[in-house]
Amino acid sequence: VDGVDGVDGVDGVDGVDGVDDEECGTSVSSVAGTPEGWSAFEAVPVIRAMELGDIDQVLAIERVSSPDPWTPGILHDEMHGEGRRYHVATIEGEVVGFSGMLIQVGEGHVTNIAVAPNFRARRIAAHLLLRGVRWALEQHVGALTLEVRIGNEPAMRLYRRFGFAPVGTRPGYYPNGDDALILWAHDVDSADYDMRLRIVETWLSARRMDDPLDDAVASGRTTIAPGVSAQRVDVEAAGDTSMSATTVGR
Repeated sequence: VDGVDGVDGVDGVDGVDGVDDEECGTSVSSVAGTPEGWSAFEAVPVIRAMELGDIDQVLAIERVSSPDPWTPGILHDEMHGEGRRYHVATIEGEVVGFSGMLIQVGEGHVTNIAVAPNFRARRIAAHLLLRGVRWALEQHVGALTLEVRIGNEPAMRLYRRFGFAPVGTRPGYYPNGDDALILWAHDVDSADYDMRLRIVETWLSARRMDDPLDDAVASGRTTIAPGVSAQRVDVEAAGDTSMSATTVGR
């Protein structure tokens, strides 16, 4: 999954790379609009199921995000394939990102995450990932997996928040020959994982994109910044701490 900048750009099903530094925190909501006190830049996208009418806009994002973009036929087949769900993120009616999830033998595979260049660094990738994960859980999966380009630390920070941890590599996985890390999140049908998602949702929806806690939480620091309440720090620090990579080697 390449296609959110810093996370590469969306290599079709070639890995989930595409997440900017600031994509690593996204408020998750299906309600569009700009909350009071937020700038238009921080408008919350609508996340919904992809429709046939979205294909042209989705392919435009795909072409600028992937060195090996999908064709209209491939995307059409993916949309209608068994055990697959594709979502789009829209802002004021414009498709600004998309993602895909494939269900096989009780496991969910994140196939795509891509965001239009002009809308990157707005945490749209995390909106999409959370919706995809929630959908996969509705299909009763017990584990999630994805591939990410080795060295793509911004993407890794995002995936760690969702409980993904590396278990191996795929040499030459990407069209340009780059290697991929294989990530898994296990026991996603557990109460602990549900709590993880709830903490992520609370943390992500509770602050503006310029919140001074962003960098601290991403790096594991919990220093209280001026004007930030201790309660907020407790919630956000807990969210980061709970995302330790406990599934390595599973």
